[in-house]
Amino acid sequence: MEHVNVPVALTYIGYMPNAPTHNFVMFTVFCFVFNHLLLKYKSEWWQKYNFALTAALDSGLAVSGIVGYFALQNVKPSWWGTREHCPLSSQPFAATVTK
Repeated sequence: MEHVNVPVALTYIGYMPNAPTHNFVMFTVFCFVFNHLLLKYKSEWWQKYNFALTAALDSGLAVSGIVGYFALQNVKPSWWGTREHCPLSSQPFAATVTK
């Protein structure tokens, strides 16, 4: 624990997106393996492939975001919030309060 900087760790947690907890755990494990274990035990491999791995992960995220946007562009979900069956939705709020 002497090498852990608590403010940096808490800032790191604050930058995590809203996601299930298993994403946070896998993110931490992945970062630990690639930034600590490989650097410590396989330094030559880390120096050679770390930049390529980082670029591949960033590019994959960008491409999947673009593909997801276009794939879901014409999807019209049908759930209780998208149907217009509520009688109060067509009336202004003030009109229902004054009665």
